[in-house]
Amino acid sequence: MKKKTIIAMALIIALFSGCSTDNGSVSVTEQSTSNTTSETVAETTETTTESTTETSAETSGMTMPPVDTDAWTMTAGKKKDHQQIVTFTKGDSKYADKFSIRVIHPETKAKKNPAVVILNYDDPMTGYFFEAYEGCADGIANEGTACIMVEPFGIEESVCGSSCPTLKNINEILTVLFANMDKIPGIDSSKVIFWSNSNVQLFALNAMQDKCDKVSAIFLPGTDFLYDGACIRKDHPDMKEVSSDWYAGEMYYVDAKDLFKKIDTKVYIYTPLVGDPDEEKLCEEYSAYFPDKVWERSGMNSDYNMINIGEGEIFEKAMEDLKTVFGD
Repeated sequence: MKKKTIIAMALIIALFSGCSTDNGSVSVTEQSTSNTTSETVAETTETTTESTTETSAETSGMTMPPVDTDAWTMTAGKKKDHQQIVTFTKGDSKYADKFSIRVIHPETKAKKNPAVVILNYDDPMTGYFFEAYEGCADGIANEGTACIMVEPFGIEESVCGSSCPTLKNINEILTVLFANMDKIPGIDSSKVIFWSNSNVQLFALNAMQDKCDKVSAIFLPGTDFLYDGACIRKDHPDMKEVSSDWYAGEMYYVDAKDLFKKIDTKVYIYTPLVGDPDEEKLCEEYSAYFPDKVWERSGMNSDYNMINIGEGEIFEKAMEDLKTVFGD
């Protein structure tokens, strides 16, 4: 697959990703939370976030604004069937910014368990973000590790009011989440793996630049980190051509290599054994910028979608590496 084709595919995917700011839309947070019982809602506990202002990393000529973690509150619902909804809210108005996580707890007697934080991106119009990755989360929980699925948007109610991921709102979400990791029930904040695939990978890596001390490793099952500003600019010298596209518009001036150099933790990159020569070359070039990487090649022509349901050779290899990282 030629680079031009790769970028074209990425843009087509982005254009059909269903990003919307229609006032009649319902947030994924609302849909997911509505599945909890009235008992869950009634027995929530509220905790004020740390009274600190986290600064964020600079990237490719862009500086993320400071995140006031004290402005956010955390509400943890009651655990039911080993699952728990935790909601973070900024402000107390009807239209306050918020995002939710779903914690899948393993069936262990331990009071605190290591955790894998998963931040992916799915079509916000489907309303099934959490459900789309339940197989993956259950597979992780079967290894005795908690899984934290992060909702990276909420239609009309996400950080900054955008229903699409942005560098700014992903940074705010992850800054708030990691600032409160030790307050999430049942989580050992000293043993955390950060996991991201889909076309939100670079947004996530940007946010993780100043949070590497909070994770034991980063898992990248997929090569969406290849679709960066350098590739987009090469194919589209005039930004006006892609300015209306949410992904290209955000990433146009952000080069992956600049982000990778600031990632100071072990990074596991999972790619199929057999790939397109051009994509393989690009992957080798870009992944070389990580200071400490493990490039895992698992499964011939593996389907990355299999990872979401907790199946396939790449997922199995990730579970082996999970045990290695946590020393089990």
